[in-house]
Order: sequence, then structure tokens, then C-alpha cells
Amino acid sequence: MTDTTEIKNLLERYFEGETSIEEEEVLHAYFKSGEVAPEFRKYAPMFSYFESERTFALDNSIAEKIKPLSNGKGQIFKVIPRD
Repeated sequence: MTDTTEIKNLLERYFEGETSIEEEEVLHAYFKSGEVAPEFRKYAPMFSYFESERTFALDNSIAEKIKPLSNGKGQIFKVIPRD
């Protein structure tokens, strides 16, 4: 099981949008493990939902359009068309 201090720090960084993909994988694995500390159980449904949504694969044409919008840290930027 992952140290609760590490999970607390990762969650704080996650909610600030500062985690890497690898760190987010640590969080997903932690919440998927079933060994979640009581103080973090309130986040389990959210990570469960995210995990279920991750199972959908993107169509390659969509993935190619999204790739240029990434900042290289797994974060996608929204493009707002001009009027």
C-alpha cells in the first residue's frame, strides 16, 4: 500500500493540475487497490468513474487532432473557436 502522506501530496497536486501522467497512474492504482485510507475514501467514486471512462479508446483521427493540444504532461488544452 502507498504511504498516506504520499497520496495526500499527490491529491493536492492533482487538484491543482500539477501531476504527471505517472503520478496520476499512482493515484488510479491506489484507488483501484481497495486499500484506501478512510480519509481518502470520499475520492474513490471519482477515481472509479475516471477509470471506467478511460476504457473508451479514441478514434485515431480524433487522437491525432487532440495530440497537438497536449502540453506534454498529459494535460489537454481546450480550443475555443473565434466568432
